[in-house]
Amino acid sequence: MMADDTLCNDLLPEVSVIVLSYNQADTVARALDSILAQQCDFPFEIVVSDDASTDGTRAVINRYAARFPGVVRVMPEAPRRGLVDNYFYTLSQCRGRFIADCAADDFWVNERGLQLKRDRLVADPALSMVCSDWLSFSDDDSDEIRSLIANNEDENRLHRFDGKGLLEDELSKAGSALVHLSTALYRRSFIDDALATTPALVHDAAMGCEDLPVKAALMSRGDVEWISTVTLCYRVGHASVSAPENPSNLLRFQLQTAAAVARLADHYGVPRSKVAENLKDKIGYAIAVAFAARDYKGVKEADALRRQLHLILGIKSRVRIMLARLAARRDK
Repeated sequence: MMADDTLCNDLLPEVSVIVLSYNQADTVARALDSILAQQCDFPFEIVVSDDASTDGTRAVINRYAARFPGVVRVMPEAPRRGLVDNYFYTLSQCRGRFIADCAADDFWVNERGLQLKRDRLVADPALSMVCSDWLSFSDDDSDEIRSLIANNEDENRLHRFDGKGLLEDELSKAGSALVHLSTALYRRSFIDDALATTPALVHDAAMGCEDLPVKAALMSRGDVEWISTVTLCYRVGHASVSAPENPSNLLRFQLQTAAAVARLADHYGVPRSKVAENLKDKIGYAIAVAFAARDYKGVKEADALRRQLHLILGIKSRVRIMLARLAARRDK
């Protein structure tokens, strides 16, 4: 942003960057440094909301707020909200007309990434968001570039996608997300419209996540541009909201997101047949996790969602369901 620690804050920010943290004292400084390193010709703010950490995370972010007043804004302490409610609370406090985010255990690369994305949104009002490739990395130093553009050779090349077509692809894709929200800069007005017209389809903690309904709302309202360059390093292989260590929490997350996919598909007119494989993948994984943990009630809950969504699972899942029923009867 600037070489000096004293940053200009006379103007309202053009961009607000959301940083949510929870017990990430070891990584949040790297995330904040990577955002502050962005080279932009417009003012931006970093809005940090710590969700009742107990490991000293707040002390770290408070130091950044003191060092960069008016740029790093720390939300007041509050009882724990949970990921979804914390995200939308923080969004409501943002002042920029464009929104980005970076999790406290990830970090940005490409110091011109934010400028590139903002310039494209300003140039084309029909765009709902601009996103990019990202690099997945883990504590064992393995990494993998995730890109929507196969065999890309031209860095910073722009690719345009019809938003509604990309939404169908996003809801249909099993496994990792097609678009990573932490690579995206999106138009605030589009989300404000979605929150005003269909709030329960955007902000609902029962969905288990904040990114999928936000992406769905954006893609349904405009096209998406993809910059073929890496702007995010996304940490995997550790406990997180999408990969909790507790089997019960992992089961809950998989079932919540499966139900969310079905609900969003129905609302946005994506045929269930298009998302069936994704739904079966999520529910089958939930059954495997519950069965391995001998959580037979969890298997039953997953099977109930499977029946509600009229899905036929693979043989392994069906065997686990049958064995869980037998074990539950035996344990009575």
